[in-house]
Amino acid sequence: MMDRVKGEGKQETGDKRVCFLLPLLILVSYLLSPLSFALTDIAIGPEDISLSNPSPREGEVVQITVTVHNVGNEPVSQAEDIEVWLYEGPPEDEDSLRIQTLNTITGLGAGRSKVIRARWRARYGVKRIYAKLDPENLIPETDETNNQAFLEIDVKPFHFQPVSKGQIDEAIRKGVRWIKSQQGEFFRRCPLDGSENPIVMPICKYDRITLLGCRSKGGRAGRGTPSPEALALRPWPS
Repeated sequence: MMDRVKGEGKQETGDKRVCFLLPLLILVSYLLSPLSFALTDIAIGPEDISLSNPSPREGEVVQITVTVHNVGNEPVSQAEDIEVWLYEGPPEDEDSLRIQTLNTITGLGAGRSKVIRARWRARYGVKRIYAKLDPENLIPETDETNNQAFLEIDVKPFHFQPVSKGQIDEAIRKGVRWIKSQQGEFFRRCPLDGSENPIVMPICKYDRITLLGCRSKGGRAGRGTPSPEALALRPWPS
């Protein structure tokens, strides 16, 4: 009988120990987990993505500005870069276009914000620009659900602006003025017949003879009478 009482007492003591140790083990495992140190929380929302032109046209290059916030109680170390990946289309879609950023974010204090920028050439249609923070999950955070946002843009088609008759006439006048301003810059006179800047160089008899090969009376090439071979190749212009 006494042995039975002693056995029941030992079992009750063991149960108390288990009830005491179990919450302690849960607390220790939590303290040793990354979440216990993850007091940092970087976040982004749709209002944090903006364009230099909110209504771009097809082919227009616009600047994308993304503001990243640290809404946690601890800073991101200055030794850590906060990766921000931008996409035209959902990040999980392999056909989405990755947009290269122009700068990086290094470190971010608690309650502070920093900006990242990129350039994007707008394509026609309704497009979504996605921003994804810490895509490789290198920074421990208290909340991972606020690391992605998108902005929807309706890109208008490109149209050539109509041109008036006055604009055409003004363009012609500018061209004529430019041509006149170039007169005298490139001047050449044919030494044989005296023509200035001949439109077709063969009109200048001297140049034609030179190109064909002139020979002096001594038989050397020069400015003398053209050789019979030269005259036989091409007739003199009338």
